[in-house]
Amino acid sequence: MLVIIMDPPWRIKGAQQNDSSFMFSNSKFNLEYDTLSNQEIMNLKVERLSRKGFLFLWILSNQINTAYEMMNKWGYEVVDQVVWIKLKDKKIYLSHGYYFMHSFEMCLIGYKCPPGEQIEYNTKICNDVLFGEVRAKSQKPEELYEIADMLMPGSKKIELFARNHNLRAGWFSLGNQLGETYEKWYNIVNCDNCNEPIYIGIKRYKARHEPDYDLCEKCFESLEKNHDDFFQMNNLVNEDVLHKYHSCNHCMTEPIWGVRFACIDCENFDLCECCFD
Repeated sequence: MLVIIMDPPWRIKGAQQNDSSFMFSNSKFNLEYDTLSNQEIMNLKVERLSRKGFLFLWILSNQINTAYEMMNKWGYEVVDQVVWIKLKDKKIYLSHGYYFMHSFEMCLIGYKCPPGEQIEYNTKICNDVLFGEVRAKSQKPEELYEIADMLMPGSKKIELFARNHNLRAGWFSLGNQLGETYEKWYNIVNCDNCNEPIYIGIKRYKARHEPDYDLCEKCFESLEKNHDDFFQMNNLVNEDVLHKYHSCNHCMTEPIWGVRFACIDCENFDLCECCFD
């Protein structure tokens, strides 16, 4: 694996009931999932997953020194960091903290490469600050995955401690909160006019010539646009289809998960929706 993303279940001080008698140790900090101690996270054999490449590690701001130690143990040098400024309705989001209110999260970026070897990757693809809306609990911004994809396009990628809402085509996801036992995940597309989600089972209209532009049925019928510039996608299935015998001929993702675009003029030429857009 050339790219690893980790969002460990850090043991937040005050997150456990009866953590201490200190006034801030109350139920507001209770978490809905099991946590790991710093030593338990450090003992994970992350170094065995990759000989070289990048590690994106989401951390707690008060555990930054411990996170550096973890990176070093796993063979990575911390080369940069990405800060996610949390937004809610386009305003700075305030969440509970132990001493101060929190409005950001930090992701350390580690790099390793054995002596005498090289890694091909793209540089200067973005800046180190993300502004993104807060969504489901523990759900991180989509932009980080896009950064990883742009950094090393077509490479093998894995996410540890993944959840259903983190699943992405072309990624290998590991976590104990994946599957039907937990909230069902859908590859939800938002209407680019009203910004409402277009769930699977609802018609959507994709632009033929404008990249990554989709409309719900209501907006499609009301907008003064040339309807010939769109094609209809019925979304008849109840969940994303895994096209196990088809790979994307652009990004080489195999298999294609979700919508598959097949060329009607070429033989055996397919694209995933990301590459089509």
